Amino acid sequence: MKTLFILPPQWYPMNPYLSAAQLIGQFKKNGMQAEARDLNIEFFNDILKKENVLSAASKAKAFLDSFAPEVKANGYCEEKFNEYPRELQTKLLRFVACSEFFSQNEINADDVAGRIEDSVSVMKDKERFYDPEQLFEAKDTLMDALRIISLPFAPSRIMIDNFIANPVYGYDYEDIKLQCNDADLNMFVDYFDKKIKAEDFEEYSLIGISIFDLSQVIPGLTLAKYLKERTNAHITLGGNYIYKIRESLKKFPEFFGTFCDSVQIGDGEIAAVTLAKAISGEIPLEKVYSLIYKDENGEIKETEIAPLLDMDALAPPCFDGYDFSKYFSADIVLPVQLSKSCYWAKCTFCDFYTGQQCFDIKSVNHAVDEIQSLVEEYGFHHFIIADEAVPPKYYNQFALEVIRRGLEINFYSFARMEKGFTKEVLQNLYNAGARFFCWGYEA
Repeated sequence: MKTLFILPPQWYPMNPYLSAAQLIGQFKKNGMQAEARDLNIEFFNDILKKENVLSAASKAKAFLDSFAPEVKANGYCEEKFNEYPRELQTKLLRFVACSEFFSQNEINADDVAGRIEDSVSVMKDKERFYDPEQLFEAKDTLMDALRIISLPFAPSRIMIDNFIANPVYGYDYEDIKLQCNDADLNMFVDYFDKKIKAEDFEEYSLIGISIFDLSQVIPGLTLAKYLKERTNAHITLGGNYIYKIRESLKKFPEFFGTFCDSVQIGDGEIAAVTLAKAISGEIPLEKVYSLIYKDENGEIKETEIAPLLDMDALAPPCFDGYDFSKYFSADIVLPVQLSKSCYWAKCTFCDFYTGQQCFDIKSVNHAVDEIQSLVEEYGFHHFIIADEAVPPKYYNQFALEVIRRGLEINFYSFARMEKGFTKEVLQNLYNAGARFFCWGYEA
């Protein structure tokens, strides 16, 4: 039996995401077969092409020309906007977006189309990427291209750092279902219709899709729907966003059947292994950890939450099979995670789920062993430590161990402002390779 973990659009296309690699490491440790597929990076490589920019501009211009007489004849106005049907609201917002684009002179579709493929190359070139003038020009071209590609689907818009779904529609179940079936509202309907071929997924008995951000909801569920319709695999959804809406999902039995067979809530390192065992027939489905599913009687069932993770017992992430050449970065930055949950866990502004419900952190030696093994196996020396926050005392010990081993790495991370981050600690971190911190400040 083989499992596939998928990262759907939309997420940053700069570097690999951790979740699938983390789960593959656990499967490998348990003697199970699993692979990852980054459909997010495939999406960006597929759409950022000359012909797509030109085609989108042509469709947008055709819409503008065809709808303009109707706007003029009916006298649509902003004051009455909320009184119009939602289909008309969408057309009016699309009309505004297209009008604004074609009335400005700064961005020309033909010019952007002529530069887009070279700009993608700049993002991946070790010399040109580090030339500020070329890099910023390439990024501007990517943003312009994505704006043009989005026009036929406006007011929905895809960006490098976000996907903004049509604001006329909400995130309740009926609106999501509608968008996942309407190619006029949702650019991913046509994309996945062409992309998802049943024969490409025949070898997988279990397919997991990670939806951890609002930007992935529409594309992720559109993907899940296509896989549910075209494969015989058990489709399961997980990730931070799924965790947040878990109680709402229980109210819609139809969700389980339209979009998936189950959802896994909280940390998946233990739970996903038990689900794979159930799919292979080793254990019954009700013995799977942290699972919500619909049974044969159509009733929604929820299983026991998985035991707390022992971070030192986790396998290192496995990036085997990743095509690193697809990422929009001259130097690959591999993600690692030292801890689960947050040692502080009091910030009211933070909405990151505490799936672990209890802070746990790897021993310093285990953490440095893991990073060292990734350097040796994949040859990359740049890392993001993707923890919510790491205590300053621990970070100091971590830095000293990296220095002691002579491990040549660079990394960036997140941290809470604390007095424990003294000048000495920060100097040790710098000497160990730290180059950038995002500081969380509680107002």
